[in-house]
Amino acid sequence: MDNELNSRVRRACVQLHDKTSLLAVCPHEKLGELRIEALRALLHKNPVGVYVSLNKPYGSIDQSLKKAGLDTSKLYYIDCVTSLVHPGKVDKRNHHVFHVSSPSIVAEEGFLPNEIERFIVGSPRARFIVIDTLRTLALYNTPGTISNFMRHVLQTAGKINSKVVVLTIRHEEDKVTEDTMPLFDMILNIDGE
Repeated sequence: MDNELNSRVRRACVQLHDKTSLLAVCPHEKLGELRIEALRALLHKNPVGVYVSLNKPYGSIDQSLKKAGLDTSKLYYIDCVTSLVHPGKVDKRNHHVFHVSSPSIVAEEGFLPNEIERFIVGSPRARFIVIDTLRTLALYNTPGTISNFMRHVLQTAGKINSKVVVLTIRHEEDKVTEDTMPLFDMILNIDGE
């Protein structure tokens, strides 16, 4: 574990008290640690949150978070992967998980689909939304569509007084990150080794 990374992530999440949104950018090799430390800090201060997984199945994420000692019963998941890669593993009885057909959830206009918005707004006491990872959306959408999507997510979060933390991987010539940066109150850049 990188103590400097942990400290910087904790500080950024504490500063969210006065802000509404954080974009955390890191190299690929730091993403797992960033994910865990951001959730650890957010769950420490907040009773419940929503975790949007765009690149890994719910089961994999949930297991890694539990292994890191996090109480995942405080999380509601929007899983954009399991239905796509493991359709037989979708458990519709788990009310803490909303399964989406694929990470291409962003509609053509860049709006959050109504059923996902209802899930977020209906999640009891959800005080934060984590989106992991913004870069995945670039595989399915244009930078402009992703910017519109992020605006809509931020507006939805504002309706329920929630904070938004978006994780993304640093990538050269990353138009998506560049276009969405102005939407966030804070930017956290994590360097690689």
